[in-house]
Amino acid sequence: MSARTLHIPKVPEVIDKIGLGLTHVRFISCGGGVWLADGIEITLLVCLAKTYAADFNVGPFARGCIVTILFFGVCCGNVLSAPFGDRYGRRQMILASYLSMFIFAVMSSTVPSYFWFAFVCFCIGVSLGLGQPVWNTLISEVTPSFWRSITTAGATSFFALGEVFSYFIMWLDDPKLISLNWRLLLQEAAFPSFCFFVIALIWLLESPRFSLSNGKSAEAHETLRIMACDNFHPDMTVDFQVDESEFVNYQDQPYGAELKVLFSGDWQGTTIVIMYTCFVMNFVFNGALYAFPQVIPEITTHHDLTPAGILLLGALWELPAYAVAGVAALMYPRLPVMKSYLVLTTICVLLFAGGVRMTLAKEDIGGLMWHVGYFGTRSCIAFGYVAVYTYVAEVYPTSIRVSGCATAFATGRVGSMLASVVYEMLTSWTQTFTAFFFLCAILCVSNLCVIDFLPETFHASLLRYKMPDLKVDHGSGRREKIPNSNEGAPRCYGAAEHGTPDASELESSYFSEA
Repeated sequence: MSARTLHIPKVPEVIDKIGLGLTHVRFISCGGGVWLADGIEITLLVCLAKTYAADFNVGPFARGCIVTILFFGVCCGNVLSAPFGDRYGRRQMILASYLSMFIFAVMSSTVPSYFWFAFVCFCIGVSLGLGQPVWNTLISEVTPSFWRSITTAGATSFFALGEVFSYFIMWLDDPKLISLNWRLLLQEAAFPSFCFFVIALIWLLESPRFSLSNGKSAEAHETLRIMACDNFHPDMTVDFQVDESEFVNYQDQPYGAELKVLFSGDWQGTTIVIMYTCFVMNFVFNGALYAFPQVIPEITTHHDLTPAGILLLGALWELPAYAVAGVAALMYPRLPVMKSYLVLTTICVLLFAGGVRMTLAKEDIGGLMWHVGYFGTRSCIAFGYVAVYTYVAEVYPTSIRVSGCATAFATGRVGSMLASVVYEMLTSWTQTFTAFFFLCAILCVSNLCVIDFLPETFHASLLRYKMPDLKVDHGSGRREKIPNSNEGAPRCYGAAEHGTPDASELESSYFSEA
């Protein structure tokens, strides 16, 4: 016996129905620039370290501190993006990130002293940090559950394109990376951020899930309609269920309430493991990114490409790794994919370290080993970025998703911040390049041991979580939970708000045989 039951889809179901298409090209082309700018700034500041250090007449420790200061700024920006991104929207934070990056990147080329250069690098880092967690959240919220890894891979690959851009303009300036005009290069690096700001200002849409969680049902409906039109479905019904009990009332929420949720209850263990995973990934990647431009010129021979050519080729090598990671995440659960990246990265950094030692000892096999280790390290960590950041955006619910991503990103930036200083210290103490890479291998193995403590999110719908409304007693400072004034039965947004619905259309869209 069959019965007809009314089924009103929720926003994630509508997004799944819209599918993957040109609308995601819109989002990636507007928001992926936060990763492009990250790749440009980090690569330039790493490769130009000796040049601007000589210009400012500072030593190796101060030289390494510039990169550390940049990543400290990124960490601070990540922390700031958590409450602002969850409260004021994804789009606004991305626009602010682009505009501030352009302003401070131009300023960095005009500073007269090391102190001011360090300060502006910190501001560049804050600008970078504001946009990345918000963008990672936005792309996950507008992508069908099956295709999230593909869009994450597409957006993250912009980092490699930023590296390619940096290496290319440095190659045009000096292929041997010796006499670089660092002020001119930093000015050229500012231009892409301004271009992406203009593009995002015109075409970037707000997340419909964020709009709905803040009670802006009309805005969410309009965004879904535009997404459907972008994917050549102008007649698709994008009406969705509205459950007002899930609205988030931020007016009475104290800043930091989202972070408190991350470190309590069921989320505590997950958050800690994610933080360590991001720390290791960023420490290894950015430490290697800092070390390669200093090590490779010392071990290349006349048979090799120029150092700039090898670094450029290494950045290009990351692009197929992003594609492979996106496809792998479609076919396999998240945790095994993350484990495979850690195992492969361990092997590759050990190959690079061993190859460097053998090359310096004039052994022929050393050249092959460090080449395999170098290109393998670049590829494997690019693979890991897609796997880890896809997982981070999936595991947290809407109301704390930006905070979860920001916490993970900020911890990762602590790893990035420490990497260059640790490299300089280990190299100074041991008088060899290889000690740092052995440390990276140890960290990867330790990370591998804790991955199984994470829950699996393979093909899961994004979670929803109702933040408790808090009443603040300004006399005592105590906070108490209060009932949600928006509680009520779910309703449908769309047809009723836009006029009298057509019965046959509603029936074909919402009725299913039970």
